[in-house]
Amino acid sequence: MRDPEPYRWLHLSDLHVGCKGEALWWQMLDDFERSLDPWLKKLGAPDLILLTGDLAWSGTASDYERLDRFLERLLQRIETKTGHRPLLVPVPGNHDVQRPTGADLRPYRILDAYEPGADDDDVKALRQEIWEDRKPDFVAELFTHYSHWLDRTIIPQLTGKPGVTPHRSFFPGDLTVTLDLPDRFPLAIVGLNSAWSHYKGGDFTGKLLLPAEQFLAALPDPAPGGSPLDIFGQVERALLLMHHPRKWLTDKSRQIFDAQIHLGSRFTACLFGHMHEPDGVNVSQAGGAARSLYQAPSLFGLEHYGTKRESRIFGYTFGQLSRDGEVRLWPLRSVRRGDGVCTFDRDSFFHRSHDELDHVLIRRADPKPSPTRSGGRRPAPPLELDLNLNTYCREILDDTRYIRLDGIASAAKAVTYPIERLYTRLLTHAHEDGLRRELVDLAELLPKHHRLLIEGQPGSGKTTFLKLVASVLARDFLDEPCPDGSSWRAAHLSRDLPRTLPIYLENFSKLATTDTRKGAKRLLDHLAEATTPCTGESEKQARARREAWDQRLSRGEATILLDGLDEVGDPDLREQVMECLRDLLRTWPKCQVIIASRPISLEPLRAWTSPTPASRPSAPTRSVPTSSAGCTPILRTTLKRPAAPPSSVTPNS
Repeated sequence: MRDPEPYRWLHLSDLHVGCKGEALWWQMLDDFERSLDPWLKKLGAPDLILLTGDLAWSGTASDYERLDRFLERLLQRIETKTGHRPLLVPVPGNHDVQRPTGADLRPYRILDAYEPGADDDDVKALRQEIWEDRKPDFVAELFTHYSHWLDRTIIPQLTGKPGVTPHRSFFPGDLTVTLDLPDRFPLAIVGLNSAWSHYKGGDFTGKLLLPAEQFLAALPDPAPGGSPLDIFGQVERALLLMHHPRKWLTDKSRQIFDAQIHLGSRFTACLFGHMHEPDGVNVSQAGGAARSLYQAPSLFGLEHYGTKRESRIFGYTFGQLSRDGEVRLWPLRSVRRGDGVCTFDRDSFFHRSHDELDHVLIRRADPKPSPTRSGGRRPAPPLELDLNLNTYCREILDDTRYIRLDGIASAAKAVTYPIERLYTRLLTHAHEDGLRRELVDLAELLPKHHRLLIEGQPGSGKTTFLKLVASVLARDFLDEPCPDGSSWRAAHLSRDLPRTLPIYLENFSKLATTDTRKGAKRLLDHLAEATTPCTGESEKQARARREAWDQRLSRGEATILLDGLDEVGDPDLREQVMECLRDLLRTWPKCQVIIASRPISLEPLRAWTSPTPASRPSAPTRSVPTSSAGCTPILRTTLKRPAAPPSSVTPNS
């Protein structure tokens, strides 16, 4: 029997229809429409257009009239090119809120006390009014025009279609669409309004509400005596749509989200937007089912419009879900070519496959159960353990987030400064393929080079740079909100740098002085020990812990930062250190490795690599090329001594 066809979609987020900068909107629309045609030919017609919020600019009736014209033009183009008209499934965002002003704003301030004021009589009355009496008029007034648009545009095209069953919640903006189409598998799409408590402007990171009652109300009504969650037993796969990322929820709502809504075993993927920049995460915690999340780019995002800080982020995504749970994505981003013309192309932020479809694998297929002989023993379930990645990452952050200035101290303790505030931009000479390069920002090399050796004299800033990278990666891994931008990487390094777990070794030479040909084993032992609970564990658990780390590194889900490579005076011992480094690079070719050192000889590594054209003697840097085993080239780059640090900073003392 042939496997069912996968579902395909076009994912658009943060359209901001009706926003400022209309002249640019029309050019972007033209670029967007022209870019669709080759992808429709390559991937086929999408079954769905998923819209994850901020569809309008200010939630006005005229905004949604313009949105209708945009969507109808898009649907007609797809239908003309493919003969198929996709279904629209939206959720609202904070720009779809009709925000009250003046005296009308005052009643909504009760939302600020919704969770902290659990025992407050007014909060209790509001909860009963919304969830028990099912009268969310208080919230519905914020989404009047969005709800009218939902009534006239979305619900009719979902109603009366064979195999399509929409359920609209009594709560504004929430819905579930169940699909059971010919030659497909049953699929549920649950859309939740994460913007309803975003009733005014400002930063709402960590302040938004998503109660369990809201999730259950979004699901179809169960049969008598049944549970709303029964829907997930009636479909083979489910997708969750929101506008905001998880970190924008309150602490309590995040707990509810993890425990009662976004279970990895329930939703194959969670799709959202809001941050304007794309990202993808697939993570398993404490041995549980992996959660897959995709943050879509903004189709039309103008940050700081009309100011010197104005930046433009335009992008969209094609996606595909197979019956086995595999999720493939094709993220596209507007890029400016050398002639000044912008086109949509594959986003270089993501790792891509190298087959003819050139996709991003955001979630792997579920493993097929291995057959057992009749009456035979079933294999033992996998050993569950907790790698304590958040705890480990927190320790990395604690070790790297501050810089201590020697010779400056208060009466109580030494003065320390946040590293991102004290760090000054480092310039470096890069030399590749025998051509001399100009000075470049060291941070610009990170997303371009998988292997990077940073050379510099003492005091040149190489160790500070490694600590900056470690602290920035750690903050993003821990989902710490960044006050200066969408992510710590984008604000202080590069938005094209992947979100990975940092592994920072301040003195690699000490770790590598034994078991000379087992550098990878030594690192696994170190990581296993660093994440072992204080209570200890059996040898079987310890072995499983090392294997779990090995699998993570084999997938390239960590950035290894090595310092102190040059801190070995003995030539024989230095050779052992280099041998350990070679073993580490060979074992985990997908992991990015960044090394800081004073100028050293690379002959031990050069012997491992294939020959390269000689560099000019006067060049201060040179590349070590790809090895015969296919290892990524190591870029060797030399720092220019940094400028003096800023004279006015606020200490953390």
